Amino acid sequence: MTTQQPLSADDRVFEWLFAATAETSYYLRLLNLMWSDAGAEHDLTFFRGIAKRLHADTAYWSSLIRDVNWRCGLIGCVCLLTTERQDFFDELCFRFEMGSMVAPQLAVTIGLLHPAEAIFFFEKILATPSLLTTPTRRVSAERVLVYLGARQSSEVTLQDWSIHEKDHALLADQVVQQHWDFWQPRVQHLSKV
Repeated sequence: MTTQQPLSADDRVFEWLFAATAETSYYLRLLNLMWSDAGAEHDLTFFRGIAKRLHADTAYWSSLIRDVNWRCGLIGCVCLLTTERQDFFDELCFRFEMGSMVAPQLAVTIGLLHPAEAIFFFEKILATPSLLTTPTRRVSAERVLVYLGARQSSEVTLQDWSIHEKDHALLADQVVQQHWDFWQPRVQHLSKV
């Protein structure tokens, strides 16, 4: 029998989620939008509850988004999307630039909550040689620019990568499309450029 390590202050969001759902990895539902039998809206109520708690501690919310742990960033993004808060643009951009397994979800969050700023930001990203060579970030940025009407679909780069890079590019493309299709109607009034 192993004893559970005490949660650090940075893990309190997972403690809150566990207290609400009795599941240790409920956040995984957000990764691929795989909802419980009760449905997406039911599952999102837990994240709206967490967002209310984060509202009282915006410094913690900021640190979640900036955290290198993709799980923290994912929860931070979903809490932003469910509440349509628009005051963490710099944090979202920081994590996207630094890299994250959830770069596609970060890109969608930036694009939906900050459409005008997203165009400038993603164009800057695509002009940065070191970031341009990262398939996940590049395709995520390109795809969101297409959704925002700033680029044509044909400009999304899914070719000229190694086999390994192409897999990452294709996955990023699929995740951005899936998350945009899910979240855009829920924050529709914000996503107008």
